[in-house]
Amino acid sequence: MPYLTLVLMVTVVVIDQLSKNWALKALKVSPKHFIGFISFRLEFNSGAAFSIGTGSTLIVVLLSSIIAIALLVVAFGTRNRVYQVSLGLIVGGAIGNLADRAFRFDHKYVVDFIYTSFWPTFNLADSSITIGVVTAIIYSLFKKESRPDLGKTPQEDSNAQSDI
Repeated sequence: MPYLTLVLMVTVVVIDQLSKNWALKALKVSPKHFIGFISFRLEFNSGAAFSIGTGSTLIVVLLSSIIAIALLVVAFGTRNRVYQVSLGLIVGGAIGNLADRAFRFDHKYVVDFIYTSFWPTFNLADSSITIGVVTAIIYSLFKKESRPDLGKTPQEDSNAQSDI
């Protein structure tokens, strides 16, 4: 596995778990305003992103685990730094949320605490997953790669490549 992916993955898990431990202690009594439209408010999510699958913890855990393992396999093969960063963020976030289900509250909930009035409450693992996915998508859409021009025949394309 690329070193960068591993370092990011571990960093995300550690920061996510520390922030959730803080939230469990500091927000037990009441929410705290942070800045602008962002507040910290303790909530527990038994579903996946945006509370999809609420009450289906086993299915959420199985799907999350399968996806995280598949992405780790992909990480072993990539040499692209952008994808290494994206995979580190995504897998780190997935492991952070899986750790909640494995070690907290009888394996049922993920701690969420970042609240805005216009978005479901989330945590740093969720943010990490989102940033990783968005980064990979944007990079995939805008990266320049050598691919055959759709207007050329395969013979014309191979001749053009041999001229480079």
